[in-house]
Amino acid sequence: MYQVLFCLTDEHDWRLVALGGAVCLLASAAAISLFQRARVTHGPARLAWIALDAAVSGCGIWATHFIAMLAYGPGGAGAYNIPVTLLSLILAISVTFVGLSIAVSSSRPVWIALGGAIVGTGVAAMHYTGMAALEIPARVDWIGSTVVASVLFGIVFAAFALFIAARRDDLSHALTATTLLTVAIVAHHFTAMGAVLLTPDPTRAISGLSIPPASLSFLTASAAVAIIAIALVAALLDRRAKGALGRQQIVLDSALENMSQGLCMFDADGKIILFNERYAAMLRRTDILLTGRLLVDVLREEQAKGQWQGDADEFFTRLVADAREGRTTTDVVNRFGRSIRVVNQPMQGGGWVATFEDITEWLEAQAKISHMARHDALTSLPNRVLFHEQLEQGLRRTNSGDQLAVLCLDLDHFKDINDSLGHPIGDALLKEVGRRLKTTVGEHDTVARLGGDEFAVVQIGRSEETAARSLAGRLVEVISAPYEIDDHQIVIGVSIGIALAPQDGNNPDELLKNADLALYRAKADGRGTYRFFETGMDARAQARRLLEMDLRAALQRDEFEVFYQPIVTSRAAVSSPSRRCCVGTTRSAG
Repeated sequence: MYQVLFCLTDEHDWRLVALGGAVCLLASAAAISLFQRARVTHGPARLAWIALDAAVSGCGIWATHFIAMLAYGPGGAGAYNIPVTLLSLILAISVTFVGLSIAVSSSRPVWIALGGAIVGTGVAAMHYTGMAALEIPARVDWIGSTVVASVLFGIVFAAFALFIAARRDDLSHALTATTLLTVAIVAHHFTAMGAVLLTPDPTRAISGLSIPPASLSFLTASAAVAIIAIALVAALLDRRAKGALGRQQIVLDSALENMSQGLCMFDADGKIILFNERYAAMLRRTDILLTGRLLVDVLREEQAKGQWQGDADEFFTRLVADAREGRTTTDVVNRFGRSIRVVNQPMQGGGWVATFEDITEWLEAQAKISHMARHDALTSLPNRVLFHEQLEQGLRRTNSGDQLAVLCLDLDHFKDINDSLGHPIGDALLKEVGRRLKTTVGEHDTVARLGGDEFAVVQIGRSEETAARSLAGRLVEVISAPYEIDDHQIVIGVSIGIALAPQDGNNPDELLKNADLALYRAKADGRGTYRFFETGMDARAQARRLLEMDLRAALQRDEFEVFYQPIVTSRAAVSSPSRRCCVGTTRSAG
């Protein structure tokens, strides 16, 4: 230690020492800034930043060494071997490049520290190669323990410098790392110079490939200027890049916080990288520390509070496995009475992004749309579409020996009520009829409004004819009871047609058609009653339909003629016949 202090105080020009320290500090600041910039980039851009960082660091180490050597008194009497001097510069840059590459490419502290240690080794390699380039009329010997101490100083301080720089990219960490790297270079150099023992030897000559200290001072000054220029350019680029990143970060933060969806990003291990406030509010995690935590730990904490159901470890394992295998998953979860759709999208390089969307209102709207498409808007009873589907399901459910009954209902004199009292009263009457129907049929029966004043009922069970007859009688009685609507007492009736499966049909369309035929028969028989379908009803309906078609065709072809039949009386006082009526006939055979 005494030898080192003696070397510093008595064998160096402090003005040049200060200059070397300033160059070293500037180069170290640029090196740390470039190191932090390289860590946030990827691919070819990262390699370019590492190479630039190695060039700045290597030149800074080299310039610091030779400026300090100019300040070294005994060194002024010699010269420097050019090839070895250049070799020392190449060693400084190349070894530093290796160390920086290791430290930049890893997030593990041990590898970052190892990279810094290699940078410190590069400082030592450059220094002792540069000392080997010194040619003076003296024999150079070394104190081994001091040499080891100098190497350790460079390795330890450089390792700490990169470790601190990698922890966080802010001003305090950058200043601390810059100071440590400067100490690594300066402490190594002056400790190593304290290990030098010079023994005068006039027989040692200076080779022809050497450069005198004065010329070296010019080269060193040029190198220092180059370092400063590179450092300024690097700082400018870094500032510009950080400014662009800052603007992008502002835009990203603004976009994240104004998203209607919640967003959370996880790394390959399931650790939360970033999230927006919408995510925290939607899942009620605003009071929980999230950044840097494993999702499974958050789930376990919520599980302990009773806010999350299920196996947290199993759920987390499935998410990580899906992300590693590149599977996109979509789930709908219920949290605090809300329905949330979660989409997990894998990221390249591992991890996944989860988006959370509250779809409670959307699901309610879809359910409402679905209900409206399959239910009557006025009475909320199933409409024709849903009735047809439920009739099909009923036919599939009927077992051997079971029967199914379809009852078609038509209100008697409803049009008169609608025309005389108005549509609002008519609508209120239809609602009340629907309510009475629902309360009269069985628990497993289906009631539907097919349109207008037409309703239908599906009844399933054994001995269905008896049950259908009993139900039809109750419906006629219940529907025919008086109604009190807006101070109006209304009395209507109902006609019912009944078709049974399987004897009257085994598909919905056939059953409905036959129940309609039975309904027409009930109306023809005086209304206010019910009728079962009979085979002859279809034949009479077909005949009536053919007659109607013939009459329409005859009307279109103008086949009707009018004949007058005279009516004559033989009573007295009647002197002439009178024409009393006319009979219309057609010329056609129909």
